[in-house]
Amino acid sequence: MTILDFIKRQNRSIVRITVLSLLFSLTPLLPFSPTPPLPFCSSADNAQDQQPPEDPVTWSIKLATPSVTPGGSFTVQVTARIDKTWHLYSLDQEPGGPLPTRIKLPAEQPFEMAGDIESPTPRVTFDKNFNLNTEFYEGEVTFVLPVKVLATTPPGHQKLSVQVRYQSCNDTLCLPPKLVKLEVEMTIKAEK
Repeated sequence: MTILDFIKRQNRSIVRITVLSLLFSLTPLLPFSPTPPLPFCSSADNAQDQQPPEDPVTWSIKLATPSVTPGGSFTVQVTARIDKTWHLYSLDQEPGGPLPTRIKLPAEQPFEMAGDIESPTPRVTFDKNFNLNTEFYEGEVTFVLPVKVLATTPPGHQKLSVQVRYQSCNDTLCLPPKLVKLEVEMTIKAEK
């Protein structure tokens, strides 16, 4: 990916902040003091000492059933709680826009996806930062994953891992994409 591609995919505010951070890290080497950093927001009301949160999205995972037999299917609920004024992008986005949320089961576990992920209808709004319509969620959203236990899985306790790669933004700032790993234990019952 070239720098130009990166700039096209990211909000210009984050690029400006990164350049300013680099400049300020070099301050001791410079014979002059640079001007103060630009605020994250263009609005004077929001610009006062406002720092982005480390992560405005909190994730949780919940099983629909605590146990299943080998070869059986079940659902997993993956829920995102999104801080006020922030939004999380949906599973689908137009090319050239923000990164869509991606949810997957990592390999090397006795589980596999058993169909498409269910998600509520996202809000669709024109985003001037990307110059196109974007699909996103605010407040809270739950994704439902259909999962199947591999037929060769022995009975006992197993840990299900789910990976979520996502990007969150507010009206003036997009944070870099993040990857979280969620885990939940379940019991694989012996077939009768």
